[in-house]
Amino acid sequence: MRLCYLTHHMKHTRDALGWLGEYLCMLHLNHLTGHWNPERFINSFTARTKAVILNSPHNPTGKVFTKDELETIAGACCRRDCIAITDEV
Repeated sequence: MRLCYLTHHMKHTRDALGWLGEYLCMLHLNHLTGHWNPERFINSFTARTKAVILNSPHNPTGKVFTKDELETIAGACCRRDCIAITDEV
């Protein structure tokens, strides 16, 4: 199993989820702009990717994912039989 996570701070995520080792895929979310790269996200999936963690608004950046961004994430998950674990406030 492999877990993908959109994060603004790689070190904190690695500290918290580092025990997953090679099973963790962290994707950069710019802490100032909230920008992320959807193409890089989609290309990061492997046959072992089984879950994506997403929180919106993102803590602590405040990034609220748009409908189009959420559809991109959902589409990628559906095409790869992967679940999305969300924390929506």
